[in-house]
Amino acid sequence: MTTQCSYEIKINREHKHVHVPKMTGAEILRLAGKDPRCDELVQKLENGSHKTIKPDEVVSFERPGVECFVTVALDCREGSRCG
Repeated sequence: MTTQCSYEIKINREHKHVHVPKMTGAEILRLAGKDPRCDELVQKLENGSHKTIKPDEVVSFERPGVECFVTVALDCREGSRCG
């Protein structure tokens, strides 16, 4: 019998449990109910700095601790694919 690992991440202060060790920025945004075309993902790092995660960039959850993210709305101008 295999046990499925669960990884805890936090997006905009909301805790989420995922069952995969890695996700792309776009997948994390969708998990938060955001559109990768209209929102940006920023990871809060342990040293207090922030890193922008590109939609196709892979983030690993395998290190101990909770990975924390915030979403930021992009400047969606008229005629864009947002909304």
